[in-house]
Amino acid sequence: MFNIFKAGGNMAKRGRPSLYDPNYHPQIAKWMCRAGAIDMDIAKEFGIHIDTFYEWKKIHPEFSESLKNNKKLIDSLVEDSMLKRALGYDYVEEETTIGRGENSKAVPLRIKKTKKHLAADVGAGALWLGNRQGWKGINARHEVTGKDGNPIEAQVTWIEQIKKAANQQQ
Repeated sequence: MFNIFKAGGNMAKRGRPSLYDPNYHPQIAKWMCRAGAIDMDIAKEFGIHIDTFYEWKKIHPEFSESLKNNKKLIDSLVEDSMLKRALGYDYVEEETTIGRGENSKAVPLRIKKTKKHLAADVGAGALWLGNRQGWKGINARHEVTGKDGNPIEAQVTWIEQIKKAANQQQ
């Protein structure tokens, strides 16, 4: 009788063959990550259990890299948007008036451009500082030291902290 478990030998693979396709799954995962999908969504799309999904990440480096790199991309875009929203920003709004030209075709008669400002968002700022600085609330207390090195208790607003962080990143 042949023993598949003999010392130094390879164990036979058990179970059904993997559904993983190195030409298909990393590409689909890439686009799903860029669309904001989370691991559970991707596993569901592939028709596999989440445990299988995590196993694929361990076994297939190209799959794991595709997930990691494309999640970083979308996360950085969201991070940029969150910072912009937390600080407030200026933008131009366009309003087009449409009229009828020759042969009753719609033509723009006038384009009105208005410069607007979106004020800083307290919620976005609080979320930003909670995630990036570990803050517990929007008016968190921080210990500040004076010129002599002794602590001075100061109330620091979230907007000051965000502006300081943004200046440091430039």
